[in-house]
Amino acid sequence: MPRGEIMALMKTLKFVGIPKAYDEVLAAGCKRRQSVEIIIEELLQIEVGERSARSIRYRMTQARFPVPKGLDSFEFDKLPVDESQIRTLYGCDFIEQQRNVVFVLFWGGPVFGACLQLLTETDDDTNRVFEELQLQGGGHTWEPLLRSLVRMRMPEHCQTIETGAEADNMYVYCRDHSVLEEIAELVRSATKDHALLRAAVSSADPDLE
Repeated sequence: MPRGEIMALMKTLKFVGIPKAYDEVLAAGCKRRQSVEIIIEELLQIEVGERSARSIRYRMTQARFPVPKGLDSFEFDKLPVDESQIRTLYGCDFIEQQRNVVFVLFWGGPVFGACLQLLTETDDDTNRVFEELQLQGGGHTWEPLLRSLVRMRMPEHCQTIETGAEADNMYVYCRDHSVLEEIAELVRSATKDHALLRAAVSSADPDLE
């Protein structure tokens, strides 16, 4: 039977997955000398998978769930984010280059406030400063360091924030999101300006580890 007639029959039967994969599966099956049954089974599995995916998409649309978006469809121009930085991180080149990355995460809202989380992976130079000062460099190091930095550079906010730490994480809570942004920038500055970092260590609470 000519290919055109086969495709017409598939359309009559309302196949959705098989027509897309027919040529590729048939060519691969012939190349591998697979039996007709195996080729048909693979085509039917593709059809079942496509129908299942369509059914899920339909139910999600009916339920009005947010539509999943990939990076290519993300609207960077509608948010204050650095597109080039995000695409660089998406490529994961920093893993091959063995570079540390500091992630700053926010969550919360205007009613309950917001929380800043710092994953305290720092660069080699900062790690050497910590080693020299006999500090661990994890969350329990950064929490008192941050309180010291705030006292030095943002004293008016000492009473408006709450902090916490565990292992490699440090948390800062505040009702003012802009204050957390300033704190995040202050921490970034301390990882680059080691004179500032040393000054913060000198004036930190005695529980610095």
